[in-house]
Amino acid sequence: MDEFQNILKKCFSSKTSGLVSLSVIGLVITVAVFGSQWRRDWQARDFERQCRALRNSRDWSQLATVSETWTRNDPGRANAWLFRAEVAESQRQYVAAAEFLFQVPPQDPKSIPAAMKGATILLSKANRPIEGVDALEKLLQREPRIAEAHHHLIQYYALTLQRDPLMRQIRFAIAHKRETPEAYVYLFLVDTLRLSNGVEMNNRWLEAYPDHETFLVAKALHMEERREAARRRAAESKDNPTDISSETIPDRSQTLAELFRKYPHNLELMAYEIEQSLLVGEIDRVITVLSQAPPEIDEDNRFWRFKGQVHEDKGQIDEAELAYRMSVKMNPLDWRTWNSLAKIERLKGRFSEVNRLQNLVKSADKLRHQVRGLDAVENIGNEWLLDLSRFAQEAGDDQIVKALSQRIGRASPIPALR
Repeated sequence: MDEFQNILKKCFSSKTSGLVSLSVIGLVITVAVFGSQWRRDWQARDFERQCRALRNSRDWSQLATVSETWTRNDPGRANAWLFRAEVAESQRQYVAAAEFLFQVPPQDPKSIPAAMKGATILLSKANRPIEGVDALEKLLQREPRIAEAHHHLIQYYALTLQRDPLMRQIRFAIAHKRETPEAYVYLFLVDTLRLSNGVEMNNRWLEAYPDHETFLVAKALHMEERREAARRRAAESKDNPTDISSETIPDRSQTLAELFRKYPHNLELMAYEIEQSLLVGEIDRVITVLSQAPPEIDEDNRFWRFKGQVHEDKGQIDEAELAYRMSVKMNPLDWRTWNSLAKIERLKGRFSEVNRLQNLVKSADKLRHQVRGLDAVENIGNEWLLDLSRFAQEAGDDQIVKALSQRIGRASPIPALR
């Protein structure tokens, strides 16, 4: 440093021209900068050589020490963080591994794959889905074309029955052409969606987040669907269910009622309570639940359908029609609302529209029947997607029509339902 300062003094005290002095200063600074960079690059190559040798010999303890020193000395090196993450993962320190992966500098090409791996570790090995989902959402803000990130989020929201986030995520994926075929199944069945592994996955997540509202509610609703399925099988076979025991699964009136008392503003529990009340004609109960609902129900098309059913029960046909139309405007694939609108059209004598809506509902019934026959929704084929595109076209869901037309390779408009 003293030598560098002496050179600067000589430059300024020299009788040579100022231009020459400035040129010398610039040269000295350039040499110093490149020298420093060369030294860092040399150190990085040495650290990487050591880390690779230690990894090959599976000396995880020493690799942890060397890689930590490397990240402390030169935190801008992606490989330094990748080695630290590898060590942490090998030692089952999964949360730490994810955090190291997130430290890869964002300008490095390895940053996005590293962040994707970190989020996947949180979702799986670390069993920290809330943090994993947050990481995926941030990643998609940076790069919305990561199909794997979309897929993980869609699966998570479907399993946890988070209806609105699920719908937004699916349409976000569709907008960027990164959706998987089963996403269309989830979107079509969003109001009645239940998954075969829903109980197990929410149970697993409850181990990490005991008493978490989202997981408790989703588990209970998935469990209730299992009970109902067992009841249906028993009724069909006239035998007692063999796969579900009332000793291991609390009664609906116990579990769901307790959850509803604990979380009275949970939209999934409210929707379930209203639907059960409608099944037995308890309109006063529906009105009570709606009157106690939070403002966000206005953003959920199901509750506009419920309001329409209340108006229809009271003979307020115009009000019922307005509510139903608001519902299908928000979610054009809601076949149950289209069925209710068909009844209103019949009451108003618009029979040509009744026929169109009845065909629409029949098409939805066919789609639902086909899905029930699948072993797994991942096995959905192009024929089902083509039928869905016809349904979507008749229902007025332009985004779905366009996306499916591109997916199944149809350049011309989808033929209308007949």
